[in-house]
Amino acid sequence: MLEKNITSVDSIIPPGDSTIVPVKYQGVPDFTDLDPQVRKEKFIQFMLPAVLIVRHQLLEDLRHVEYIEDRKAKGDPIAPADTVFLHRMFSKYRTDSVNVLKRRIYPHPVSLVIAQAALESGWGTSRFFRKGNNIFGVWSFNSDDSRIASKYKRNGRTVYLKSYDSYIQSISNYYLTIARVPYYKKFRKERWKGASSLDLLPYLSRYSEKSQYAQLAGSIIRENGIQKYDKYSLREYEHKSGIMLLIQDKLKFW
Repeated sequence: MLEKNITSVDSIIPPGDSTIVPVKYQGVPDFTDLDPQVRKEKFIQFMLPAVLIVRHQLLEDLRHVEYIEDRKAKGDPIAPADTVFLHRMFSKYRTDSVNVLKRRIYPHPVSLVIAQAALESGWGTSRFFRKGNNIFGVWSFNSDDSRIASKYKRNGRTVYLKSYDSYIQSISNYYLTIARVPYYKKFRKERWKGASSLDLLPYLSRYSEKSQYAQLAGSIIRENGIQKYDKYSLREYEHKSGIMLLIQDKLKFW
């Protein structure tokens, strides 16, 4: 994975026709003073690599679970490392069922993630995104969390939002939240059946307190034509060591 310091939106690598360079940006660019259309374009370009990187890892985990499931079905021995991995996944996703685990791991389309990121962060302009890498407006209810106080109060009490070490960590936590919260059970069921981002939107209506949340996210998807990115993949990237990283087969973190 390429790491790149980002000093301005000009540092963002534009996507290819169907591929994205697997780049992890160090820092967050300032989107606030950009022309609205430029801001949208650059925000999407900034988000794409990170979303695809996280999705790739989720699909790798899913394939690993299915590999173990297949060996068990055939009566083949399970390696200790695979047993450890499976129990770690059960703990992480709060289930002891392989079928439920697979549905919880399986990631939804890129376009839906970007639409929610845009909506929750104001296209990268929110204070929580700029100061705490919180792209999806995730609240904190634990004083032990790294978090930022909001100006908003609920029932007279201050609302806090989580602060993350990186925006990739924020994306991973967002996927995990969708995977574990009971309210999203129907969402996960439809996602597993291959529903599109637009088809999944009605099952996210309670993600935010914003009225007409699903309609707003749907408008972002349609007006910005971001469903095309659902078919994009991570590009092969030649690391400075000379080792070619075959991203489509196995993502290597450097």
